[in-house]
Order: sequence, then structure tokens, then C-alpha cells
Amino acid sequence: MEAEYSVIVVGAAVLIMPKTEEGRAYGDAVNSILYAQLVANKRVEKYPGIDWYDVYTEVLDNFWVRRVKGREDSRGEPGSAELLTDRAIDFLSNTDPGKKSAISELLDQCAGLSAAHPAIKLLRTHVQGMPNVQALPVPGSFPDARLMVMVASSPTVLSSVYLALNTRQPLSPNPVAEAFRARDVEDRVTLRYAQATLSQALYDHVRDDIALRVQDRLETNVAPLTLCRESHA
Repeated sequence: MEAEYSVIVVGAAVLIMPKTEEGRAYGDAVNSILYAQLVANKRVEKYPGIDWYDVYTEVLDNFWVRRVKGREDSRGEPGSAELLTDRAIDFLSNTDPGKKSAISELLDQCAGLSAAHPAIKLLRTHVQGMPNVQALPVPGSFPDARLMVMVASSPTVLSSVYLALNTRQPLSPNPVAEAFRARDVEDRVTLRYAQATLSQALYDHVRDDIALRVQDRLETNVAPLTLCRESHA
């Protein structure tokens, strides 16, 4: 029997995790990921020149222990179009090759969802910081886009890929289906990846405080997408 997975949009992140009967099993992961994003959003709003991902990981490093981390910058192949999520799939499957097919299928399903889907609308707002082109402060200017794809193999083990780029155009209504060309990227595409384990000893000290800080933000920043892998003969 093939495994089933759940997908949750948490701010600018698409979190893939094994389906479980315990609905709150991944509560610590969701709360901490959201909390770190909220802190990073607020810091960047106050100090626009700082790196969003650096602030985000600075928060998570207080209780998630990164065993592997790295960075890759590129411009993409001239004249070719590439899905942002293709890069995420390649890196995430390196940690567990057996999950590549499942990750790819799930992201394909997400990419095929309507832009009107509540979770996709939420993701779109976070990925490029605007719900629609009409919201642009200056016509023709577009905020940096950032998208994270995460795979949780358990409630305390997480692999993640962060993708960031500055484009000359708005992203697709569904960011999971976003394809970019080198000519549309202002500078480069930055990919940062990590594998981390949640330290229960460290998180025990902040669990209640973080849960309290995000409890009123969950409804407007977290949306579930329950997707199942199709069975193959």
C-alpha cells in the first residue's frame, strides 16, 4: 500500500508530511515554522536590507538543530523555462531518494490547483508579498519572491529547501506552478537547503510561549491541503 501524505501551507512554505491519526502530532513543527516566518517578516519590514532567510533560520536555530545546510546560486539556463519546485524536488530527494516520486506527485497536484483555492491564495500572498498585481506600490516593480518546500519524515525531522529570486514580472497565480526564465530574473535564483532535528529539550522551554504567540495567526497563515498519492497498478 502506498503511503499517504498531507500538505499544509504555512505562510510561504509548503509542508509535506505523512498522514497521521494524531492531528496535533506536527503542531510543534507548524507553530515554530510560522513563528520564525512572522519574526523574519517583521524584521525585514523594519530593516529592508537584511536577509529574510537569515533571520528565519536564526529563530529556528534556537530549537531546530541543523545537521546539514548549504546554498547554491544560479541564473538558470538561457532561453529555457524551469519550475521553481523542480529544484526543490532534486535537493529533497537527495536526502531520501525513495520519496522523490511521492514529493513530485504531490507538488504536481498542488500546481494543478486553482488559484482561487484558499491555501493557494494564502501561499501566493506570502511568496511575493502581494495578493495581486493591482497591489503594486510602483507599476512594474515586484517584491522579491520566496518559496519554501519542506518534507517532514517525522514530527521532529525536517528537510527543507528555500528558493528566492527577484523577478521582472509577477509570479503565477499559483506559485507552485511558477516557471522562470533566466531573462526574467533580476540577479540570481538562490537556493538554500537544510536538514534539521527538533530538540525537545530546547523546545520544551519555549513551546507554550510560541503557541501563545501564533495562536491568533494560525487561521490567516496556515491552510491544509490533503492530497493522496494515486495508486498505480
